[in-house]
Amino acid sequence: MSQVESILDVLYRLQTEGGDGNFAIFTVNEEKNYYLQVSAQAGATQLYCEAVGDAYLKPENKLNPEQYLGLIRYGWVRTAGNYTFIEEVHSPETRQSLADFIHKTLTTVYGLNPQAELDVELILE
Repeated sequence: MSQVESILDVLYRLQTEGGDGNFAIFTVNEEKNYYLQVSAQAGATQLYCEAVGDAYLKPENKLNPEQYLGLIRYGWVRTAGNYTFIEEVHSPETRQSLADFIHKTLTTVYGLNPQAELDVELILE
């Protein structure tokens, strides 16, 4: 399964399984604390995405100007130390679009190796 297919599967499960406290954490680099989190309630169309910002990073792992610009250019909004993105997902096409968007952020901003296995923690509650 490709990274995008894995993200797509996780997004589907966030929307169709579990309960009100569903979330997934995609970790790119545990040592640097580079991650992206997505949360949703089962049955909901709105997915809340959060990408780590400098407030949760050690000084040596802070985002560089190119990473900041990538987040802003892709549509992430800086809030309370992180970056957020809220998306309405109401069809397979919009879910695919969000999966592609998340993958683009993980690879181009946080440096996920496109050939690596995706590290994801899925919590359905």
